[in-house]
Amino acid sequence: MWNGLRTRIIVSQCFPNGHTGGNQVKFTISPGRNPTGAMQAGPYTVTTEQPIGAKYYAIDEETSKDSFVALSGTIKNKLTVESYMTSKSTNYNLEVSPEHGIPENGYIEVNLPKDLEFTKNEVFSDTRDSLNKAQMTIFDQSKDRIIVKVLTEHKEENNPLRFSLLNIRNPRSYKPSKGFSIITLDTNKVRVDIGGQDINLVMNTMNFYPKFSLTPSDLTNGAINTYRVDFESKVFMLDGDILNLHFPPTVLLTD
Repeated sequence: MWNGLRTRIIVSQCFPNGHTGGNQVKFTISPGRNPTGAMQAGPYTVTTEQPIGAKYYAIDEETSKDSFVALSGTIKNKLTVESYMTSKSTNYNLEVSPEHGIPENGYIEVNLPKDLEFTKNEVFSDTRDSLNKAQMTIFDQSKDRIIVKVLTEHKEENNPLRFSLLNIRNPRSYKPSKGFSIITLDTNKVRVDIGGQDINLVMNTMNFYPKFSLTPSDLTNGAINTYRVDFESKVFMLDGDILNLHFPPTVLLTD
């Protein structure tokens, strides 16, 4: 028999033949629902009571120190990028399918890999029809993280949930970029589902030099020369990067 809040179960006539103190008692309770979040379930209390008439008198009671921690669910993700050019500022379109629903006033947190960052203050767009009430709105942001508040409940049967991250600077090279983290949170910011680790972002177009020139000091054919190189790069460079300069086969470098 359940109590009104479904947080207690009362078992009657559980010992039809009596029970000798000191012997272990084992039984199963089913079904029950785990906490809807990655959190400590909390202690359990077991009490035995003696019914006499309409009253119950306590016999034994024990409360566990802890129970178990519910694990996070998963999120399936699909990412498309409007431009795959290195170091270009572009928009990232996400489709996320969390294992569990997101309650009204719950949250979605997206953390970018360390080689990505937002370049402007405008970082989020809800991709629902503009005539409909906004389903999500920006709650908090930094250069590599965004937290979105869900204004209307999202049920798992309505997956996927679609939105766009705006003005993200792409990785500066073809090196695969991993480290996305997508987390759904309940109204108390307790983690429910997590995903994004399977996203593997790879650029396919190199950026370009807005300015590049090579000027010889002497235009005489066969002359031993000094060449002045002048270029401008849109991609930042770091200590340890390598610059390759390829001459045509008609120009030979001398000792």
